[in-house]
Amino acid sequence: MRCRGHGPAGLDSLAVLPYQTHMHEVALAGSILDIAREEAEKHSARRLILVRVRCGALAQVEPEALHLAFESLARTVAGGVDCAGARLELLIEPLRLQCGECGLAFAPVEPAGRGVIVFAPCPSCGAEFGHTPLSGQGQIVETIEAE
Repeated sequence: MRCRGHGPAGLDSLAVLPYQTHMHEVALAGSILDIAREEAEKHSARRLILVRVRCGALAQVEPEALHLAFESLARTVAGGVDCAGARLELLIEPLRLQCGECGLAFAPVEPAGRGVIVFAPCPSCGAEFGHTPLSGQGQIVETIEAE
């Protein structure tokens, strides 16, 4: 890591980026496990088996980092629920937008190699702004399997 006086705390923002990315997934994995444990406890389950989560493309979740964080955090027993060996299934929901001008629902095309949609003109009328997201936002725990 190099210090150049750019970005937060004087650190080069490019050097900080990987840590910021992984911190997002660690916090998300912790929240997913908290939700799963709470639900398992409500149903008197003792062991967590599977958690299925749907993440929208706009959440910019790194699947590999999220799986690693989940596996690491799941090696504990909290509130009487054993999470060791629990599996995480991640479903990425693609982004769909509705044009604010003509009303067309469309899926913007991701730029090659970038994975982040920064510009999404309507394929019908060409409007560049004012689109409403129809899907591909947020995260939701869809299924929890426990015994």
